[in-house]
Amino acid sequence: MGPSAAALALLGLWLLTADPPWCLGLDLKLNEAVELNATMPAFKVDQDDTYLCTSVALPDTEPLQLVGFQPLSSKEVVHHMLLFGCDAPASQDKVWQCSMQPACAGGDHVMYGWGRGADAMHLPPGTSFSVGPGTAVAHVVLQIHYMGKRPEKDESGVRLSLTRQPQPLAAGMLHFASWFSIPPRQPSHHIDNRCCFNGFEPAEGFAFRVHTHLLGRSVFLDSVAPNGSLAGREMTNDPQLPQGFYPVDPRFRLLPGRQVQATCDFDSSERDSPTSAGSTHHDEMCNLYLLTSSPLPFFQICTNNMGRTDRFGVGGLPQQGQLHQDQSKQWQPPLPLSQSSNAPNQRHFLGHQVSGVANGLNGSMWVFHRAERLWDGQAYKPDWEHINYEDPIAADTLLQLDRDSGTVKSALGGNMFFMPHMVTVDYASGDLWLTDTGLHQAIKMSPDGRILLELGRRLEPGHDDEHFCKPTHVAVARDGSIYVADGYCNARVVHFTAEGRHMKNIELPADKGSMSVPHKLVIDDCRDSLYVADRESSKVQSFKMSDGSWQGTWDVAAAGKPYGLAKGPYGSLFALCWQTPPQNGPVKAALLSEFPGGMDQVWDLPGVEVPHDLEVVAAPVWSGAGRQRPVALMVTETRMQDSRLLKFILLPGGVSLPAEELAFPQRAQQREVDEYTSDSREDPELERPQGRPDVTENWAEDEAGEADDVSEDWADREGGGSSDLSAEASSREDFAAEAMDEEGRPAGRPRGDLGSEARNDLAAEAMEEERFGDPSELSAERKGRPGLTSGDEEAAVEAELEAEMEQEEEAEMEQREEAEWRMEEKQDMKDSPFQEGQEPYGEGVSEAQAELRREEDKAERRPVFEDSALGEAESSDGRNPDLAEAERLVMDAEMEERKRVEEAQERSEESQPQETEFAEHQKSDAAHNEHQQIPTMQSDMGEPQVIQQDRMSLGAAVGQMFIIGMPFAIAFASVALYLWRRLGDLKPLPRRLPTSDPGL
Repeated sequence: MGPSAAALALLGLWLLTADPPWCLGLDLKLNEAVELNATMPAFKVDQDDTYLCTSVALPDTEPLQLVGFQPLSSKEVVHHMLLFGCDAPASQDKVWQCSMQPACAGGDHVMYGWGRGADAMHLPPGTSFSVGPGTAVAHVVLQIHYMGKRPEKDESGVRLSLTRQPQPLAAGMLHFASWFSIPPRQPSHHIDNRCCFNGFEPAEGFAFRVHTHLLGRSVFLDSVAPNGSLAGREMTNDPQLPQGFYPVDPRFRLLPGRQVQATCDFDSSERDSPTSAGSTHHDEMCNLYLLTSSPLPFFQICTNNMGRTDRFGVGGLPQQGQLHQDQSKQWQPPLPLSQSSNAPNQRHFLGHQVSGVANGLNGSMWVFHRAERLWDGQAYKPDWEHINYEDPIAADTLLQLDRDSGTVKSALGGNMFFMPHMVTVDYASGDLWLTDTGLHQAIKMSPDGRILLELGRRLEPGHDDEHFCKPTHVAVARDGSIYVADGYCNARVVHFTAEGRHMKNIELPADKGSMSVPHKLVIDDCRDSLYVADRESSKVQSFKMSDGSWQGTWDVAAAGKPYGLAKGPYGSLFALCWQTPPQNGPVKAALLSEFPGGMDQVWDLPGVEVPHDLEVVAAPVWSGAGRQRPVALMVTETRMQDSRLLKFILLPGGVSLPAEELAFPQRAQQREVDEYTSDSREDPELERPQGRPDVTENWAEDEAGEADDVSEDWADREGGGSSDLSAEASSREDFAAEAMDEEGRPAGRPRGDLGSEARNDLAAEAMEEERFGDPSELSAERKGRPGLTSGDEEAAVEAELEAEMEQEEEAEMEQREEAEWRMEEKQDMKDSPFQEGQEPYGEGVSEAQAELRREEDKAERRPVFEDSALGEAESSDGRNPDLAEAERLVMDAEMEERKRVEEAQERSEESQPQETEFAEHQKSDAAHNEHQQIPTMQSDMGEPQVIQQDRMSLGAAVGQMFIIGMPFAIAFASVALYLWRRLGDLKPLPRRLPTSDPGL
């Protein structure tokens, strides 16, 4: 054993006893997925109804994505279990009692619950909880409620399934819990708990769990109409069944400001005294847990009709964040119009002035721009009210972009607008609201460009209930009510019904003066509040929506004039501020205080000039710490030219955007994150839960078993689906196919829409590049064809590609037949019954005739290449040179084979007279070989051949391999044993989570 081998052996032995901190990280880097058993450590329990908590040790080397839960408990021992996500545990002890006490220091968030023998649960494809370092869930706390004395060898807990691969959507929880008292002798007593969803973007509810003690008969969730009445049952279950997570109707969606009510129905007929809410099984509980999926995680607890969120908690804002401009190659919005000559292949550009931006559905955003038109000193007539143009802008002024990449998905608005200002998306319908200061109108438009409603008189400025004068922005309330900022001439906000009937004007009280250019609106339905960016007053005003009364003011003069205003996570409010000339100060973004007053944080926006609008969106997964989406601010400019759409990503202090080579190891992974949309949900006829919970019944079958493989599905999802939320959502498995109509256009898109053409062009070019290299030559050839319309051109290209694919398939088949023919020829020669001197073609046939017949026989059996791709290039005599060369090689091989067979037959004849002598030699050689340990080999022709004695014997080779490989084997075994000892419960993730539920 050499020095290096000995060193390896010593290294392995050292690993067996050492405890280096890097070893855990090494294991995680080698394994894409792991399992972690979160079990309760030993702790004596001698009394009933004991609650124990323990902090689960997560790998501390990198963030992970929690995607599955496998209970490891028995309902005979454990009443229920909860898993909390926290920034820090409530205690540093290994185990502590936590009956009716917080599990976490600060806010805690329930991520999973189990009771009454429920089965395992796996989250839907593309959805996860981000946990570990760099995330808001740095610690996971397990809480177990033991009904009685704990068995000595109890190892109750939950097996966590985690993956390293980022997921495009984040799981969250809407949690209902109440304090109450139930009177005795009541066959039915309801405990109601109403709550308002305080998110800033839609979330999908995908699973729910209910929990009561012995008196609970049913727990259900109802929608609440805007007028406060109940609007319909959304989900219900019997709490005496296994308390796992059950599937939710895929059409159920939580929109910002939506109210829902959880109700528990109790039967206290057998009780003689009141029953209160409490921790023991003699008390009662009323809980409903609704799991959600959205780009940013959302956690909210609703207690006795009061919702509670933390805007600095999970899915919220960093305490001391920093803004970083996204200048990566992955963010490529359209170029400014002035640079059109530098991008001849780009069809759509941002106009000289980009006036509006709005967060859309399905991972998109909408941008409103003015194309070649400018709002300058010549735009309006001397009265400053009437537009100085006779015709609308001919170009498309409204672009739908992919929110993460900036790719144009659709374009519309040509020959419709005179002076575009701002855009709003109604999340309930997907429709757009646009304001035009030249038209003096607020216009409701469908995503395919149909005008649905117009408020104000076209090209007529005015000051009454039927006219606007340069309106600036529209906001839509949860009940469909419309609020229009009638900004530049009229210092008011006008309230309309959903049908467009005028309701009231909202203005400042007389003692507060008047607003000066109300420029942007934000609605918070949960607070019944309307916020107005009072631009020239350098203030943000707050009004009560129900009666229009004034509530307070934020003074933002220190940052500048509020041009833009946008709602962020958990009711947070951002303002885009600018010190206009002559002060001409830097552009800033401000986070307003939770209640009217001032600003909590202010950031500089370097490089931004003449800002105009602001929107808050979810940033791409790659840009955030902990492999989860952070918050991003979208900013537009209205310079005289070269205006831009800019993205600034809000990260915790001290954290920077990752380098692109680290953030994008695979383009496909980024594409799947960009293109996955929450609209790709199943929409079957939901079966209400019966018996055992089966939340993963459909998801596990669709996701092919492993969370890491879900990227293969995401990458195929182009375009994000239809914006019509009233239509049934597609299933995950069929989404890509159903989203395209018979002409290759995404379903719901109009003919001529950019989305279908752009995707078809990209798909064709990608296929051309894969098969032919650079597609520029083929594209140029296609562009040069005369007389082809757009549809004919696409059809011709498709026909060409299909023909070429057929030719390639034929060529492959012919090559396989050629190979089979060669093998048959060799086998025929080997198995031929004719001896030397006999002709296989019969007696009396000359050698020349026999050779001719051989050639004819080969010609009949040879594959035909003339119709294949090999026939494209021909020599001067009409024959393909590649084919001729192939034939020559085949003939040479045949001649060599024939010569070898003849030589073998000659040797066989010569050996027959000397058979006795050869046998004696063979015996002698065998004895010699046995002594020398040199094996004999049998040739194909039946001739024994002896291996040269100077070759290494098999035994010597095995011995040397054993000597060389032993230290490596010792090192490998030592590492394996070390990991087994040190990592304990950390195991590779199986292809499918083990469970007794066949649906998983």
